Amino acid sequence: MAQYDIAADGALRPKAPASLRAGSNPLGIAVSPDGRNVYVTNNGDRNVSQYTVTAGGVLAPKSPAAIADGTHPPGLAVSPDGKSVYVTDLYGGRVSQYSAGPGGALVPKSPATVAAGQGPYGVAITPDGTSVYVADSGSNAISQYDVGTGGALTPKSPATVPARGGPPESAVVSPDGTSLYVTGEAAVSQYTIGSGGALTPKNPATVTNGSTTPHGLALSSDGKSAYVTAGDLPIQRRARRHAHAEIAGQRAGRPQPAWNRSQPGRHDRLRRQQRR
Repeated sequence: MAQYDIAADGALRPKAPASLRAGSNPLGIAVSPDGRNVYVTNNGDRNVSQYTVTAGGVLAPKSPAAIADGTHPPGLAVSPDGKSVYVTDLYGGRVSQYSAGPGGALVPKSPATVAAGQGPYGVAITPDGTSVYVADSGSNAISQYDVGTGGALTPKSPATVPARGGPPESAVVSPDGTSLYVTGEAAVSQYTIGSGGALTPKNPATVTNGSTTPHGLALSSDGKSAYVTAGDLPIQRRARRHAHAEIAGQRAGRPQPAWNRSQPGRHDRLRRQQRR
């Protein structure tokens, strides 16, 4: 994992050291609101690395340096108060929930996980920390949760809403907490966050992006602009179909083929290939 200083003109310059070790196939990364802790999901090693931000912004591994997490953790988010961390489990169909203990070290909550749909990937939290949303790429839905005492998640009613832009990937809440945007295979879905954090589709429910498939999504700090990355649609569809077939097979109790057992990060390698 690389680490940089940001110069006065905004240019990135490598820190010393310029990089440090993470796990296999690191994907998601999140910084605590106070800037003292960094967490990284390692999809290949099936764990989460945790770091302390030391003088000059240099990262140092905590003890332990990583904690086991599910089967394939891709996404994560830190609550606005920095006291909770939520990690999606792509093949496990669940969300791991942690308390950030003394020094920011992660400790599993009770229960340690909550159920999600098939293929949970992106995760987003409202600015007030009362609602969490998870993009379920395998079941074409958004799981929505209330955040209770101690940061524990409980499903809202209804527990899910359809992802109208196709199998979802990234999820972002607007800075004012009134809207959720989700990238999907066909379009970006957009929702109004209503009373109690419940989602309702906006009008129109989706925004298309020409012939390409939306992937990443980011909003400006004033909430007035959105930026979406997109890739090749046919290749993305093939990658998703492979991943969704694997997810369905695991849910049905069918054994994974040998190539998948020996290559736990295959889904993400497919994703990288289609983005080239």
